[in-house]
Amino acid sequence: MSLGVKLPSKLKIQSVRVSSAFQFACYNVTGKGYFLFLSVYKMSSQKIHLKKLDSLRGLASLYVVLHNLVYGLYGLDMISENWKLLFFAGQEAVMLFFLISGFVIYLSTHQKNLDFRSFCVRRFRRIYFPFLLSILLSIIIFYFNGNLAEKFSWQELIGNLLLLQDFGRVKPGNWFSPFLGNLPLWSLSYEWWFYMLFYPIYKFLPESKRLYIILAFSACCYLIFTAYPNHLCLVGSYLIIWWG
Repeated sequence: MSLGVKLPSKLKIQSVRVSSAFQFACYNVTGKGYFLFLSVYKMSSQKIHLKKLDSLRGLASLYVVLHNLVYGLYGLDMISENWKLLFFAGQEAVMLFFLISGFVIYLSTHQKNLDFRSFCVRRFRRIYFPFLLSILLSIIIFYFNGNLAEKFSWQELIGNLLLLQDFGRVKPGNWFSPFLGNLPLWSLSYEWWFYMLFYPIYKFLPESKRLYIILAFSACCYLIFTAYPNHLCLVGSYLIIWWG
């Protein structure tokens, strides 16, 4: 993907070692005054802010929110089908969010040099606290609707607390559905396990071989998934998108 953004003549590109492909793009375009894929501005000696990337991730998140809202309202016969056509690409927006998140977590971890405990604590606070709030709100809503006892499942709750939920209606081999039908929770399962896979990959695999190993790993997971559908292999098959 190329944004082809013209850079001010006085602005110097900082060579950011984010990935081999990213560094190669920086090297090729510096002499021409163009920067492919992202604009990177050095804010201090250690921190880098990605303005266009933040904007793109925010737009992807907003689109997903609107997608879920529109499909929910359509299910209640409150809006016409034309709105669905406008916000049909919710899955694709999530994939874009995954791709950007993989880049951001790499850059963040590289800059801060976190140990595994600190890394997990930061990810836990970022994902699990909002996730628990969503679970609690779902329980409250169903309680006041009078159908909590009918819909509540301890098995489903435990599966969600382990972040193993997925959108089973369109994905075979699903283990647990999102708690109380809160379908947007499916993506948090992927995001969490991507983070858990990221740290050992980042720390223990040589940088020059990471992409090839992840590609092989995702391909193997996909082949296993086609023969024996299961959630973990599906997460593994998506890993190459997140890492890419």
